[in-house]
Amino acid sequence: MKVKFRKKYAPYYCGYPLKQPEYFELRWDVIDCVLRCEFCWSPASRPENMNETIVQRNATEIYDETVKNIKYPSKSFIRFTGGEPTIYWKELIQVFSLLADNKRVGNIPILVQTNGILIGSGEVDLNELNRQPTAKLRFLFELSLKGTNDVEFEILTTKPKKLYEHQLSAYEKFKTAQKTNPNLSFVTVLGIYHSAINNQYSKYAFVYPSDGHLMFDKHKPWHHKFEKIWNESERKWVEPLRMSPKGVWENVVKRCGEDGARILKYFPNGVRTNPGFVFPAKPKGYEYARGIVNDEYW
Repeated sequence: MKVKFRKKYAPYYCGYPLKQPEYFELRWDVIDCVLRCEFCWSPASRPENMNETIVQRNATEIYDETVKNIKYPSKSFIRFTGGEPTIYWKELIQVFSLLADNKRVGNIPILVQTNGILIGSGEVDLNELNRQPTAKLRFLFELSLKGTNDVEFEILTTKPKKLYEHQLSAYEKFKTAQKTNPNLSFVTVLGIYHSAINNQYSKYAFVYPSDGHLMFDKHKPWHHKFEKIWNESERKWVEPLRMSPKGVWENVVKRCGEDGARILKYFPNGVRTNPGFVFPAKPKGYEYARGIVNDEYW
């Protein structure tokens, strides 16, 4: 089977910082997802609504394009994002095996951003990364949990609550995999938050549509497993609501605002969010790229 990508990111090589890059990312942006998040800004999740051009690549083509486009191997990392990359796990394993056998690019770290549902359900087996030659590669996963409880998950993703349990189970599977594979690391991510963190005012804040209470900040109880996960995670951060390019952002507001799901409020005055500072911010692009390339996450 071929993997579907956004044409612009199939692949896309960029640098950090933009003006005088020191570190570089090769990005593959996968089309399709197992969720249908109301807030999602990415055209990868709704290509039919975004006039996106889709291209398809098999494992060999992905490998060839990766090798061809990486100009500075010692200063680069590879990112698979989307959409949901694990939909194409079989094909990605083939790509990883090919990369591992290439002396020029075989030491480049690989970042995979995932909602973890197919991992938690058992459809994706992380143990495949322990096999040679793939075991030689360094993997960093971002496990993006959609909400602090299953009610938030259902509201945000429009999918059944039971899938939230798969996300929580994926965390345990990452912990287990990490014990047997020193080249595998992961970050626990609250995959969406209000538009501002660090006890600032969010111009857009997520609320429960039934009563207007704020999500995330313990106005309603966290799922007990989420609370355990968040408290014990060594590496964790949140993704604030992304103010996307104008046209895309307007679509997000329409889906989530009063005309849609009614889960965004408080514009323009805002409301204070993250008052207890329990949600750390994600590193800036340059800091994150530097950390990945310099092995700070393993």
